[in-house]
Amino acid sequence: MLKDPHGSCPFCLHPRSVLAFTVSGWCHFQCERCASIHIDPPPTIHDLEELYDGEPATPQSMGCWQSDPLHMHSLWSWVLNKVEHEIGKGPLLDVGCGNGRFLSFARQRGWSHLEGIEIASRAANLARESSDASVHRENFLAKDFGEQRFHSITFWSVFEHFPAPDQVLKKCRCLLAPEGVVVLDVPHSRGLSLRLFRKHTVVIRPPEHITYPSIPGIRSLLEREGFTVRAICTSMIYLEQITRAMGQQARTKEPNNAPAYRRGYSLLTSNVFFLRSMDMANLILNACRLGDQLTVVATRS
Repeated sequence: MLKDPHGSCPFCLHPRSVLAFTVSGWCHFQCERCASIHIDPPPTIHDLEELYDGEPATPQSMGCWQSDPLHMHSLWSWVLNKVEHEIGKGPLLDVGCGNGRFLSFARQRGWSHLEGIEIASRAANLARESSDASVHRENFLAKDFGEQRFHSITFWSVFEHFPAPDQVLKKCRCLLAPEGVVVLDVPHSRGLSLRLFRKHTVVIRPPEHITYPSIPGIRSLLEREGFTVRAICTSMIYLEQITRAMGQQARTKEPNNAPAYRRGYSLLTSNVFFLRSMDMANLILNACRLGDQLTVVATRS
């Protein structure tokens, strides 16, 4: 089934996409040219604001806000090394900063001018407490920061939440100083989990997650919006995919053990041997371009 030509791929602008799968009534289309995946029609900003800050419902990502992602430290170091090489340790904005763990990590590396922005009030409060950074509780696209204020802007598992990725990069161009750096870490449409599990992949979370770019797709979008790609890597196999399966087995044996996969996730990501093994696995995943997460470092042209 082909998508109507009026709704082109948000990454490469190719007009033809195939219906890949439907989840909870949300249609996910895969571009015939670049293989990026996106929801069409996408949710509105108003829908998303209600999702992230609605009461009494808790967003699906709340578990991420409360975790300490030790398995991300190697990737964060790689990215900050790239940013420091390109433009140094100037003012940094972390969009969708969640619980502030990345901001805290950057501060420990000697970064001093740090800001975050987070639409969900509970996560924003956590970020302020943990990172000692200036955290704005607002919508990124609506916030007036002034022009050319930042040397770098990071999006850690956040860029896929925006219905219009081109508008996000236009905003970044205005906020970044000349030669400023944008970092995008997003679910990879050609990663191992999405290739194997398709709509059953844990990262498929409509309407929270809207887009899933490929490498050609994200490169096309960045270059069209005036950025030069400096580095790309793919990494990670979604640990939650594995630990959910472990939890499912536990629930089969013990019906009251529903959070078992969360405990398994914490045990894995706090084990030093496992973390070093993951570093080795990431080298292979990147070489094959099969990592579940796609990370891009690009400079403002």
